Amino acid sequence: MFRATQICEHAVIMTGMKLLTEYLERAVSLERLAAGEQDSKFKNELIHQAAAYRKLAAKRPNKYGLPPPSPPEIPPKGIT
Repeated sequence: MFRATQICEHAVIMTGMKLLTEYLERAVSLERLAAGEQDSKFKNELIHQAAAYRKLAAKRPNKYGLPPPSPPEIPPKGIT
């Protein structure tokens, strides 16, 4: 039988996992955009934004006892 505190804890964990997923989805999307971008200045901006989302995502697993997120699919090159 669940208690109210257990249900509340479960909801908090699910919300954290949802945010983690959203951060990683946004990071991957930005990395893919950067991979095809010809303008190096804009490409660097996209890579920096992706890194910021990955940094946010990296904070979530520790809080909820989950494994760390995977590294970028496309390694960043030439970040200035």
